[in-house]
Amino acid sequence: MRANRVPVRALVHHDDERAAALRVLDGVEVVVGDLTRGADVVDALSGCHRAYFGMSVSPLYLEAATTVAAAIQEGDGLDLLVSMSQMTVSQMSLTSDAESRQQRLHWLSEHVLDWSGAPVVHVRPTVFMENPLFARVAATSAQCDSTIRLPFGSARTSPVVAADVAEVIAHLLLASTAPPRHRAGSTN
Repeated sequence: MRANRVPVRALVHHDDERAAALRVLDGVEVVVGDLTRGADVVDALSGCHRAYFGMSVSPLYLEAATTVAAAIQEGDGLDLLVSMSQMTVSQMSLTSDAESRQQRLHWLSEHVLDWSGAPVVHVRPTVFMENPLFARVAATSAQCDSTIRLPFGSARTSPVVAADVAEVIAHLLLASTAPPRHRAGSTN
């Protein structure tokens, strides 16, 4: 984003060294706030045309997504919201029960954002290569017998590099026209 000289506003939860590192970057405005507090989200989105919603694993994930949806409805009109979700969401339903609590929160959050009428695109990557699980487990098995073995049983996964996902998100946010909205039931 910054390489294209697009101003960026970052809503951070803690005013710490990570926020300080953002502040020294040219074109980055840092706002301290909480994704579950409406006033903070409205302030952060004020004047923005496109936004990214992503949050670490948290029991407040659904509340944050709902707050963002409400802030978009109340705001000046967002052209696009790119929401980070999970690949497993495409395989879930209201009655499925094999997923984790966090996966369920992502599934519900996608529905809330869709129902809100927000112009949203959900990005659903698989597990990230940077996950420590891959570094430790895969490295150990590769050293042992030149294979990569992971503790997923017969399940399949296709890990992605976080920078590649970030590039896709940046492309979506920088595109001259908003991509078509996500429709329930489609996969990304």
